[in-house]
Amino acid sequence: MLIRRTILILYSGALLLCAGCTGNPEIKVPDRLGNLQRTMLITGEEAIQVINQMHGLPVASEVNFIAEYGEDPKDLLYVTSYKNADEAEKFLLQMVTKLQAANSGPFSHLHALKSYGKSVYVTLGLGAIHYIYRSSRYLLWLHTYQNFGRELPENLIREYPVEKEVQNL
Repeated sequence: MLIRRTILILYSGALLLCAGCTGNPEIKVPDRLGNLQRTMLITGEEAIQVINQMHGLPVASEVNFIAEYGEDPKDLLYVTSYKNADEAEKFLLQMVTKLQAANSGPFSHLHALKSYGKSVYVTLGLGAIHYIYRSSRYLLWLHTYQNFGRELPENLIREYPVEKEVQNL
């Protein structure tokens, strides 16, 4: 299963990476996500490979990270930094459009969270809740088992504030 393969890749990366540093000063990695402490971090070429493998095509930029939080089941935070906010929004819109058009697949019930207008999307799948949004030039995907209701975790919003509504969907 794809999620098991991804988790295996994440675990193997832990042996090679420094858990406290991204190696890139421009991208911020929260130490905590809700009630969970960060337990692993993947950056650089390995993060690019994991993200592209999950999508089946090259979508990752040069600057990405994948952070893991808590014990089983683990929350995952994927962050990709694009050249500018317009490029990040373009990729967000493409992702949301594809999720909306999918008749089958691992994700369902995609909708915008009303508390954020059309800036934050939520979908269900793989036994978890997924929040998708853009913050400036960053595109974020949070895969979580925690119950945040209709809000994003406060510490995530501090690092990556929610932008105004995205363009036409």
